Amino acid sequence: MTALRVIIDGKPASGKTTVSTALERSLNDFGIKTFDAKSDVLNGMFSNLLRRFEDTDIKTFRDLGRSVMYHAISYAALELSSWQNRNRYDVILLQRSPYSFIFALNATKLKEHQPLRIVPSDLLANILSAWSSVVKPDAYIYLKVEQPILEKRFNERKSGKDSIHTALLRQDDDPNIELLKQKLSNVSFYEEENSGPLEDTISRLKPIIMAELPRMHIKPIPMRKESGNRQT
Repeated sequence: MTALRVIIDGKPASGKTTVSTALERSLNDFGIKTFDAKSDVLNGMFSNLLRRFEDTDIKTFRDLGRSVMYHAISYAALELSSWQNRNRYDVILLQRSPYSFIFALNATKLKEHQPLRIVPSDLLANILSAWSSVVKPDAYIYLKVEQPILEKRFNERKSGKDSIHTALLRQDDDPNIELLKQKLSNVSFYEEENSGPLEDTISRLKPIIMAELPRMHIKPIPMRKESGNRQT
């Protein structure tokens, strides 16, 4: 048995980590063995290395190199964690995808007075397209949040508030979603609203995950035990 791989993506402050953590707990309580790979990576052997290459403003080629390294290490660590746990769980949740780096680079074009045009978008798109064809998930959930709520959550964040994340916050979702649908033509793709209470989002996502399990030949025995959480 191989676990169902689900990417949960969205803009900064769209609730990826909050939703993944709550969904992991809810599915486990329901008898579906679920594993949040990002939490494992951030607390595991790659944690110190990732901190050395944390996201930064892309103003120079060195900044671009650091950002590429950060994303590459993140993807590799997530894939390693997913591979190591593929036979131990029913569902593996991934919070980062190869496409997010394209979006970050595109966001640099939206910045005013950008001093250095360093975005070889066609080349990167081709590289990431090839990569994504290898590591495609089984399902992809894109979280959408109403802009005023998104900006409020973003302002309340303690980290990840640099100009790239700010530009990503203002970027139009639609081109990114269309690109995702093109690259994920053979993957179950869902757009889910996450502007309201967390328990409402989880109540919609859990049936999606459960509906995807049969095609992976996974038949968990549900154990009814629910716990509610509210988004912050």
